[in-house]
Amino acid sequence: MTLEGRTAILCVDDEQTILESLRQQLRRNLDRKELLIEVASSGDEALEILEELNQDGISLGVIISDQIMPGLKGDELLSRVHESYPSAIKILLTGQADARAVGNALNNANLYRYIGKPWQMEDLILTVREGLRSFGQERQLEKQNRQLQELNSQLEKRQGELLRLDKLKDEFLANTSHELRTPLHGIMGIADSLLQGAAGTLEPVVRDNLLLVTQSARRLTNLVQDILDFSKARYGDLELRSRPLPLQDAIEMSVTLLKPLADRKGLEFQREIPGNLWVQADPDRLEQILINVLGNAIKFTNEGSVTVRAERADSDMARILVEDTGIGIPEDKLDVIFESFTQADGSIGRQFEGTGLGLSITRKLVELQGGTIQASSTRGQGSVFEIRLPLSSETEQGIVSFEPGTTTAGNAVSHGDRGVHSNREVSTPARNDESAGSFVGRSDGGAGYFVTGNDDTEDSSVARTGDSRPVQRNEPKQTVAFGEKPSIRTLVVDDDPVNLQILKNQLSLLNHAVVTANGARAALQMLEQEAPFDLVLSDVMMPGINGYEFTGLLRQKYLPTELPVILLTARNSVSDLVHGLQAGANDFLSKPFQAEELAARVQNTLALRNASRDQTQLALLNGELNLARRIQLGLLPDSPPGDDSMEVQILYESMVEVGGDYYDFMSDANGHGILIADVSGHGIGAALIVSMLKVAFRMQENCLHDPSRVLNNLNRILTDEIGGAFITAAYMYLEPQHGRLLLACAGHPPVLLWRKSSGRLEHLRPKGRIIGYFPNAEFELAVAENLAPGDRILAFTDGAFELRDSEDQEMYGIERLAEFLGASGKVSGEEFLPALDQHLKEWSGNSQDRQDDIAAILVELKQ
Repeated sequence: MTLEGRTAILCVDDEQTILESLRQQLRRNLDRKELLIEVASSGDEALEILEELNQDGISLGVIISDQIMPGLKGDELLSRVHESYPSAIKILLTGQADARAVGNALNNANLYRYIGKPWQMEDLILTVREGLRSFGQERQLEKQNRQLQELNSQLEKRQGELLRLDKLKDEFLANTSHELRTPLHGIMGIADSLLQGAAGTLEPVVRDNLLLVTQSARRLTNLVQDILDFSKARYGDLELRSRPLPLQDAIEMSVTLLKPLADRKGLEFQREIPGNLWVQADPDRLEQILINVLGNAIKFTNEGSVTVRAERADSDMARILVEDTGIGIPEDKLDVIFESFTQADGSIGRQFEGTGLGLSITRKLVELQGGTIQASSTRGQGSVFEIRLPLSSETEQGIVSFEPGTTTAGNAVSHGDRGVHSNREVSTPARNDESAGSFVGRSDGGAGYFVTGNDDTEDSSVARTGDSRPVQRNEPKQTVAFGEKPSIRTLVVDDDPVNLQILKNQLSLLNHAVVTANGARAALQMLEQEAPFDLVLSDVMMPGINGYEFTGLLRQKYLPTELPVILLTARNSVSDLVHGLQAGANDFLSKPFQAEELAARVQNTLALRNASRDQTQLALLNGELNLARRIQLGLLPDSPPGDDSMEVQILYESMVEVGGDYYDFMSDANGHGILIADVSGHGIGAALIVSMLKVAFRMQENCLHDPSRVLNNLNRILTDEIGGAFITAAYMYLEPQHGRLLLACAGHPPVLLWRKSSGRLEHLRPKGRIIGYFPNAEFELAVAENLAPGDRILAFTDGAFELRDSEDQEMYGIERLAEFLGASGKVSGEEFLPALDQHLKEWSGNSQDRQDDIAAILVELKQ
């Protein structure tokens, strides 16, 4: 009989009598043939037996161990066993109540039970039986968990494969749709440019046929766009730009666009819409929702009416009801019409065309905006579609208007991820005498909606499809007269000759001199060899160097304001937009696009370029000032000197336009040197002179005690080296222990000394010329003796007293500054400079734009 898979009970005790008694009692009372009962006289022997059991594939079910044994104690043995057999039942036997041992076994071995000696054999046998039952249940549970994990793993693997296949299907649809956009762009672009007069005046029959081409291409474009929207909805890539919208305007816009189609079918188009109902929605997507639902109502209604009503459903939601008297929807189809690729009538001989994506996309768009959509219908009597959308808190007319198809200024994206969303199709029943659809013009001047009809009712804004000549929409005016000299030089880059011709035609109408390049390499060569260009339009998907890489190469040489780049692509996801902008593109236009949109984007980009050039000089100046400010702040010392005999406080505030105020400190064994200076001029020039001053001052460490010599050395070093600028400075050497101040000035404002004991103010300003102009200038020395604790010394630059009153322009002046110092005896030294700063701001009318820097240093002597 094999031992593998059996369960063992291990008894451990150093007394053989007890071990034999345990073995016999367990065999007699348990009577389980699948159980092995092993005994060990020590902890070490027990571990050896366990190793053998493990090699034979035998599980340890229960271990019963005495506590007091030579070598390993019972609690220590159980802790060791628990590391390898966490599920085993551990029972500890002991003749002494050892709380520490029991606690250790509980904490480290998951002790099942502690039994004291002498024990009742019946109690022990019952404990072992319960333990084995618990052990068996746990093993069974582990086995079931393993089986469940294996099944879950298999299910996850199969689910992953199904998801992968589903994703491949969606990617195929999306990629195929993207690939279709490029030839569609070529068809519409060439036809549109010809209709606009790129090749001169057209014969009527040619114009009519070109119009049919553009209408058919737009219809196919809408089908492609539906597939792209479906793919994005599946993966949560649809973007919304929600804002408060007047529902009346949105519905009126859609009704106006679709009314010609309803008129051609002889349908009555009714609406009941309150003027004070606002919803929170994306204008483009709301327009798409309404067009889809209203278009379906017209499509499936041959006689009677279509009614749209709006009302407040409750305190949070608005309700839009679209009712028709059409063919209706079977009750068993009401739940599936919102599913993808599904129609109420999906048979081959169905009367109405369509992909079955419109309502699926509509439901997703409604749900993304926090709403719901549902349908009810009676077969043969009509249908009712109910749309609920969140109410907006905005209720005042005129706050925002409903303008679908527009984008926020500066947002470089073509109608979000809708492509040319304005060309929405509403399919209607096909007739044998229809050769094409019709184009509904928009009142806002944007691109129209292409719809198909099934009646020959004539309408001034709708093409007549029963006639051989469709009624033409309003023809765009030719922007540039033939022979007029182009004023803008534009480089167009693409590997597709059709796209190159489209853009050349369309841009020529905008007075552009267009140069075409077949690919990025040819374009780079033209940029090197030919005259400068004003604008570059480049496709993204090109062999060799793609549009992103091409733009990146341009940005290595040209700034966005120097040579703007507009990228064109049939891929219009957010990641594509971000990638293009990161590469350095100025704008991003999705194919296919209308000529009007291209014109607007090009003109906007060029206008921004011109505006940017006008701001270039200002930007350079601001950059220089910022650099100067960083240089200046980096030169200032991190902290002032100080010891128990004095305390130094600093006030430094720079003006909007960086000046040249500077201060520095150096100390030696006998005292502290303090320099405060003001460099003429502003910007980087002043900052560089300050850096030179700092270096020159740091060279004076051997003569800090002699202020006249320090200034003389600074003048000698800097004269003829600072380009006609000059420096005013005051340098003082303070010996706090001796109560003495030595001072020299170089055309600088006086240093103020306030003696606390007498309240007397002294203006210290020894003679000395400015630094940088006079090579042989001399600097007199001023000495202040008998300085006492509490005395204050204030050094400052001219910004501290040349402020002017905002009302009468009176200068603050040094006298007022001295009076403020003299009256500040009750203000602590730490509070003095903040109080002075606030006082100066109030004097100047709290002006945020100071005319000069302010630097001030306050020294207060201590005990």
